[in-house]
Amino acid sequence: MDKRASSPPCAHSRAALGSAVVLSCAALVSTASGQTFQFTYHQVSANHRQVFGLAMADVDGDGDLDIVSGASIFKNPGGDMTGTWTRIALPVGDAMIVTDVDGDAFADVIANRTPDIARLEAVDAAGTQWARRAIVGQVPANSGFHATGQGYATAQIRPGGRPEIAFSGNDSRVYYFEIPATNPQAGNWPRVEITAQASEDGIAFCDVDRDGLPDLLAADMYGPIDNVAWFRNPGTGAGSWPIFRIGRTGGWVDRIAGADLNGDGRNDVVVTEENIGSVPDANVYWYEQPANPTSTNWTRHLLVRQYTTNSLDLADMDQDGDVDVVTGEHRGAKELAIWLNDGQGNFTKRLVDSGKESHLGARSADLDQDGDLDLVSICYDSWQFVHLWRHDRTGVPSAQVPRLGTPPNPNALRPGVTSGPVIGRTWDPVVDHTLFMPAATADFLLLALAPTNSTTPFGTLLCLSPVGHIHLDLHCSDHAVEVA
Repeated sequence: MDKRASSPPCAHSRAALGSAVVLSCAALVSTASGQTFQFTYHQVSANHRQVFGLAMADVDGDGDLDIVSGASIFKNPGGDMTGTWTRIALPVGDAMIVTDVDGDAFADVIANRTPDIARLEAVDAAGTQWARRAIVGQVPANSGFHATGQGYATAQIRPGGRPEIAFSGNDSRVYYFEIPATNPQAGNWPRVEITAQASEDGIAFCDVDRDGLPDLLAADMYGPIDNVAWFRNPGTGAGSWPIFRIGRTGGWVDRIAGADLNGDGRNDVVVTEENIGSVPDANVYWYEQPANPTSTNWTRHLLVRQYTTNSLDLADMDQDGDVDVVTGEHRGAKELAIWLNDGQGNFTKRLVDSGKESHLGARSADLDQDGDLDLVSICYDSWQFVHLWRHDRTGVPSAQVPRLGTPPNPNALRPGVTSGPVIGRTWDPVVDHTLFMPAATADFLLLALAPTNSTTPFGTLLCLSPVGHIHLDLHCSDHAVEVA
């Protein structure tokens, strides 16, 4: 089972909005290399609820990714994803995380119903019915503005075992829960308090000090509210992680994420600001990590000043080997934009769409498994909507993506064809990586055979999602790819 793996309500009438399917094309987006990719908009739902949870995962085992949010699962219709996304009701809470709890064929979802954190499990492999299996534990809440915290994540916080799940609470605390190796259905999973001074908004995990352990990124609630900080993972399972402040924003810190943006081998930090949203004065910054990660006053770079930005993701959207930034506005122009990275931390804006709210959205995932990343948003003001932007990279052959474990047959070469160059590449798969070589800009296009015993070639992307640190040798000819 693939388990890969957020103001007042809008005044629009749910009855008037109904459940109409809306489909339109956004503008073409050109990359710095002249390549073009297009996004096609599709309205997944007009009957959602005001929630913070959003995750994409294959919960029904059909090979594409579904959308999990709040008390709903929206099943991917397949194909071009413009069909009806059938809703499946979840029994309790705001579903925030999809993760494998017990290694069986039934999908697992972690939902927040403050103060309880609940584990839900599919009753059948197709994910058509769900049951609450256990109360994992509690994340205490206070009388804050929101019923639950907006921060949630999975990370391999402790070496070994299954990845841990983490939540922020309205009490300025961040907790993580360990999934028990045996009898997870008993509930009451071990809980560790990481800190008591973090924002309830965005949290993220990223290896800041390069010791192989993911550290916590969050705003510091007990310094100036605009303090950006990281909390060092001791690696021992202990709580109360040491805090290191890296700089200030000048406004209320909302979303946060980390990745190496300038190619120096150090993970940098991206932060968005939120405000009431009446004027475009919310900043998006990235902080460049110095040689000593515990130093204060990391170099701050302004990415953009725009309307309140309550959605953020980091991903290689143009498949050029570096990390791009995706932002979504909560109010104002409500722009969804990709900031294309040149690999050295210089960014170019590419507008995907406008006029559609994103709140804990602008999330990237390859929903249709075609080798590029699509975008999904939920909303807070216009909470009834779930938005999808399908990524349509132009000039890319449409074909099924080969998977690790079932590589194309390297021996089924056309008569007279000899092996081409060998490419070696090593990476640490913190995020999914896609190796893409378009025919128009490369010496050759990676080609595969389908099925593996066929002699009929077709062009394809080679999309790899390794589980661990892996080295790949791609033996290329004009009609075969061998994954070694």
